[in-house]
Amino acid sequence: MEIKALSPGMSSSYLDAIATLRVRVWSHQLKEKAFVENKWWDKHDLHAFHWIVLNENSELVASARLSTHNTVVELPDFEEIKALLTELPSPIAMMSRLVVSPEYQRRGIAQKLDVARLQKATQINAQSIVLQVPAYRRKAIKKLGFKCIGKAKEETFHGTSNIDFFLYAKVHSLD
Repeated sequence: MEIKALSPGMSSSYLDAIATLRVRVWSHQLKEKAFVENKWWDKHDLHAFHWIVLNENSELVASARLSTHNTVVELPDFEEIKALLTELPSPIAMMSRLVVSPEYQRRGIAQKLDVARLQKATQINAQSIVLQVPAYRRKAIKKLGFKCIGKAKEETFHGTSNIDFFLYAKVHSLD
């Protein structure tokens, strides 16, 4: 499998496929307001770095993004995490929208995408890195040096899906 790093702007040709993959994998959990025409994307996709994973047939099977921001209020889904954050050193990188097709899960793809995004955050001199993760990813994120800030208020997913999201942060001065 091939992992491709895409710079902002360069990723626009892939955004449609990424947005479609997100809905295909998460549609049973997403509230309908989260997506339009079977695609889930937001304005941050346009300025973010993206990573995609292609299988042996060049089909998209996973993706992840890293966006950068000057203040916490600019973060994606800020309304869901604002009770947990007041201020962080900037620039702030947010790792988000990690999605892996079910048939490719449990193969270490998520970990590789996490590492790629952390390397890029370091390369662009991010002073803080934040991400929201479901409970089942907490252990993997802690291994990467992230500290849990608290349980996030998740409005994009159905409450009946029993998915609790937690906000994690890694601040440069903690390293």
